[in-house]
Amino acid sequence: RVNKPLVSGQLEIEKLRRATFILLPFAVIANLLGPLGLKGGAVYLLGVGCGIAYNFYFKFRITSPLVYFIALAALPASIFYAVDRDPPLWVLATSSLLGVAFHFANVLKDLSADRDSKIGGLPQRVGKRASLVIIAILLIIVITILLNSPVSSTFTSEFI
Repeated sequence: RVNKPLVSGQLEIEKLRRATFILLPFAVIANLLGPLGLKGGAVYLLGVGCGIAYNFYFKFRITSPLVYFIALAALPASIFYAVDRDPPLWVLATSSLLGVAFHFANVLKDLSADRDSKIGGLPQRVGKRASLVIIAILLIIVITILLNSPVSSTFTSEFI
């Protein structure tokens, strides 16, 4: 995609790599010593690492949804760990599945440009129709999990 800074030449890859490695220690320290605490910050960094891994490796691979699956579970998990609680399984499941659905949905608008740029993640490989089916299936699973979660029973008992 020619409008991206690296592709258009506005940003050189070597400068991006250098900036990443210079700033990375500061990001790690800020997250580990920040408001999420050591455990929450470490899990949050896992999500950040997934984003970096996606950009440099996974967006070209059939395993591209894996980093979204992990990263989107890491976000709510880091908040639970920050208050010294374990995240419920249903929270991890729904956030992971939503992450994968977001990945497929986000790619839809750029499918042809991605293919031209040699980006070969799973959504690019399966195409628009299959991506829409995958999104629908994932959302149905998420809704089913949420409707059967403790939050759903608390919500419905208070309002019905």
